[in-house]
Amino acid sequence: MNWIIGFFEILLNMGATVMVPLFILVIALCTGVRPAQAVKAGITTGACIIGATLIANLLGGNLFSVGQMIAESNGFSAPVTDVGWQASSALASVSRSGLYAVPLCVALNLVMLLTKTTRTLNLDWWNCWQAAFMGAMVETLTGQAVYGLITTGAAMAIILVVADNTAPRTEKYLGLTGISLTHGFSASFGPIAALFNWLVDKIPGAKKFSFSLKNLKKILGYAADPVPLAAVAGLAWGLISDRSFQASAQLAVSMAAVMLLLPKAVQILIESLQPVTDGVKSFVEKKLKMQGKLYLGMSGTLGLGDPTVLLTAMILTPLCVYLAALLPGSRLIPGSDLVMIPYVMITVVAMARGDLLRSLAGGLLSMTAMLLCGAGMAELFTQAAQLSGAQEYASGQLVSNLCNGSSPLTWVLVHVNLYGVAGVVLLVVATVALLVWNRNRITGGVKLYVRQTKTIRASHIEAVETEPEELPPVPELPQPKGLRRLMGGKKDPASSKPKKEKPLAKSGEGKEKAGDTSKTQETPEASPSVSDSSQPKEP
Repeated sequence: MNWIIGFFEILLNMGATVMVPLFILVIALCTGVRPAQAVKAGITTGACIIGATLIANLLGGNLFSVGQMIAESNGFSAPVTDVGWQASSALASVSRSGLYAVPLCVALNLVMLLTKTTRTLNLDWWNCWQAAFMGAMVETLTGQAVYGLITTGAAMAIILVVADNTAPRTEKYLGLTGISLTHGFSASFGPIAALFNWLVDKIPGAKKFSFSLKNLKKILGYAADPVPLAAVAGLAWGLISDRSFQASAQLAVSMAAVMLLLPKAVQILIESLQPVTDGVKSFVEKKLKMQGKLYLGMSGTLGLGDPTVLLTAMILTPLCVYLAALLPGSRLIPGSDLVMIPYVMITVVAMARGDLLRSLAGGLLSMTAMLLCGAGMAELFTQAAQLSGAQEYASGQLVSNLCNGSSPLTWVLVHVNLYGVAGVVLLVVATVALLVWNRNRITGGVKLYVRQTKTIRASHIEAVETEPEELPPVPELPQPKGLRRLMGGKKDPASSKPKKEKPLAKSGEGKEKAGDTSKTQETPEASPSVSDSSQPKEP
């Protein structure tokens, strides 16, 4: 077992910028992609991940500075200190759940693929620490490592199911073809966003109304382009946070640069992965005989390439500071973890079908749930931080963060385990039921958010086509005499033959009897009912 853990540690130490391109290369070669295209896809993927991460860090740094200046200028304070997402990663890595998290999540993913309970092949192993953090919280709560491992597995299964069911919308509205997002923090807000949009759709006329950037650009032209809108948002927040005009202008240009460059980096990555996704699709259909589409699970950073995600994040991230200060029950003022607000908006925008107004409203609702969950997890987070032995948490100051200390999924899993063995059994049963539900959707060929008519399998079509051939032949019945009059004077082609002996009738050599209904003249041997005296004589 130690060598397995050591193998995964070597891969994780490489980092996502090396590990993901390596997986892309191996998968491409195994699915029949040409070696040159496979190498190109792997190298381009690594380069684009590095570029997208650098640009995303620039965005996060700008948002953090704005939020910090807003909190300082308004005198906002709270009893819980935001210690950033790195603290969650560190707590997960030192726990017993984190020690086995990656092998457990990889094995679970393979089992779910074989049992058709997921259609996502997760390549983002590095972010398995988010599921491990949820297990570490349960381990701290109960003192049982087994409970922590069960929670880690349940969390990963839920993340994969959410990735499956949000992939059609991220593919359609965010442009991530053949990719699902297995980012645990982002997936936590999928059910909230889905419920919110389901309720909005119940409003008469709400489904037909769409206020997207694309529609807005048709009205306002370049003024509604994402790049100038990002510049305006940066300038406005710079002035609101008491910056000088020069500093605000620099912030505006920086935001515009993020809006311009990050979508292009993600677009290049998607184009480089196209041969790999095509190869995977062909391999799944021809070799594995699997129905439906197989998605490649990637980091949530790719979802930041959508302009609507970036614009709504630029608007809502500073508002999160005001919301945290004014919301009753909130005890955490976001600081260094404000960089995670864009990851919340990925799922929210996808579920809102790219609608700008829905995304802003759904984002506010998601941030409200996030802040309340973070307030309820502060004591347990602080206890886990102190047990880790880190000196910076020895003072007893309450600490927490947004990712994943304020995740709704973490809050649910922890509170289920408050009931001990009964809670663990309930968690296992609920997770299995969720997997069965997801399998029914996959094997039934039903898309989650697209209405479609019931499909007929190819085997059923063949059965319908071959069914008439197995029926006995129907005998031909003679046509009634009065049927010709009803048919407009036309002869029944099945009961009459062309008139062949009419030229003989014209020469006076023979005539039909008045009562004969047949229009053909047959030889005496073929017509024994006609007397020999009535037949024409040979010349």
